[in-house]
Amino acid sequence: MDQNAFDRLESLIGVGQSILESATTSGGRLRKGFVTQEPYRTPISYRIDIQSTSQWRTSCLYLLESLFGRESVYYKSFESQMSQLIYERVRMALGILKAIKDDHQVERVMPPVSKNPKTLEEWAGSQHLSLGLVFTDNRNWNEAWRRKVGLTISSRISQWAENLPRGLTPTL
Repeated sequence: MDQNAFDRLESLIGVGQSILESATTSGGRLRKGFVTQEPYRTPISYRIDIQSTSQWRTSCLYLLESLFGRESVYYKSFESQMSQLIYERVRMALGILKAIKDDHQVERVMPPVSKNPKTLEEWAGSQHLSLGLVFTDNRNWNEAWRRKVGLTISSRISQWAENLPRGLTPTL
């Protein structure tokens, strides 16, 4: 995430916190039960400014879509939490934005985790190895070796191996 996007994310977190801080409360009064005369408190409810919350939601969704796409866990989580413009949902959505910020602050400090190699060539390159082939008479190397190592061999090597004369099979 570049610095401009990171700054925009921090700005949207600030706006979300302002929305929560400006909420008005009702309830929480002490009352007595009609029959038992036992004291109890009424439930507390929060009201937020719907217009500013709607604007904030739209800005957040735009940023998340442009950074991560609609299929990202960040976008989907935020969108599902903001299906209703209520105080509790804004709190949860704000938590998602803070998680994104934390995740990407860690990314700036720590190098990215390497992905699992998909092909034999990628794996060898990630280990700073070069590939060499040894010929044996074992024709069943493909499936057994692939299952054992858990890597796929690129179609170029597979085609080459299939075109070898009978009795010559590469082993890695």
